[in-house]
Amino acid sequence: MTFVKEATVKLTEQWDVTIKATQDEKAFMKPSDTGSTTNNEGDEDSGKKTKWILTLKASKKVLSDNSRVFKVQIMSNFKEKTATTIELETDNVEAMLLWFRLLHGHNVSNTVGAPIEDLWTIVALADEREFDLKKLFPRFQSWYRANATKYKARQLLYPCFIFDHPEGFAKATKSLVYGYVGHIHEENPTYYEHLRLEGLTIGNINGAKGSIRAKLQRDIFEPGALFEYNKSLLRAKVWPLKEPEITISLKEYLKNIEDFRHATRDGACPLCSSNHRPTVMKAKSKALNDFDGLCLDCMDLSKPKSENSDHDYWLHDTFEEWDKGCRIEHGSSTWWFSFLGRYERLEKHLKAMKDPYRHLRSYDSDSNSD
Repeated sequence: MTFVKEATVKLTEQWDVTIKATQDEKAFMKPSDTGSTTNNEGDEDSGKKTKWILTLKASKKVLSDNSRVFKVQIMSNFKEKTATTIELETDNVEAMLLWFRLLHGHNVSNTVGAPIEDLWTIVALADEREFDLKKLFPRFQSWYRANATKYKARQLLYPCFIFDHPEGFAKATKSLVYGYVGHIHEENPTYYEHLRLEGLTIGNINGAKGSIRAKLQRDIFEPGALFEYNKSLLRAKVWPLKEPEITISLKEYLKNIEDFRHATRDGACPLCSSNHRPTVMKAKSKALNDFDGLCLDCMDLSKPKSENSDHDYWLHDTFEEWDKGCRIEHGSSTWWFSFLGRYERLEKHLKAMKDPYRHLRSYDSDSNSD
């Protein structure tokens, strides 16, 4: 049995076209541990389904001014040019209504309570109809403030990225690097699998996690491979470093370091008898402050572009001003792992950085050109 739900919304008094949007079911949603289901209405086992029909009284000019797809349909020699009603099929009538209300100048503040799945449908509709997603950036900031704590960091990665929320993206990536057990990956609660982070991003997040472990291993063993020192590390579950990786997070591992106490046996040599707790605590502090999350501004600067438009990205490292011009404060590790460009340009930059007179020269990005 199919239930039909209908609604009509007049978006402007000067409307001259009727948009009839039909949605058979919310098939964009995956079953997940967040409570989402493939059908918001009724019971699938009982065969009940709901069909949504949304009728919108809209302005052709508003639609054509804000969507190249609608402009082609309405202004070119297609049937929609003279039609008074345009019929559309959509995955989510609520996302359709939000976009049409926004484009017609209505308040869309009620989107603050939208579930996270709707963010993907909003982006998918923007891609399909070529709406300007930047119009919703301020709305996403409000949504994030109200809802960020309700969802996992892996679910927030793509929304924070696509809606250009640098604080949220940095917080989510940092949280995953220090708090996630195993290989980090994003979580998309919908079937829009093409809506995901750019290719190198997930690899860079995991790279930041591995880098911290490597630095920690180096710093902990600054005194050298001392027998009594190793025994103290084992007692505190601080060593071996790779063993806890599968079962505990980096954050939990760093917490274990607090239990480190350097005990020595009678007659130990002076080096073994030394108090190495300050060394271990220093290593912990460095690891905790190593990574500030990925930076959307550095990511954008480093992307492959024509000519030398990534010049500013390299200047951050040349003058050790890694967050200059960025919307978040961060250090060198964030700058490094936010790199999304071509590795041949990175190699040329690293070669240029070996020049002992680089600060006396005018650093020319032509040295990094292809």
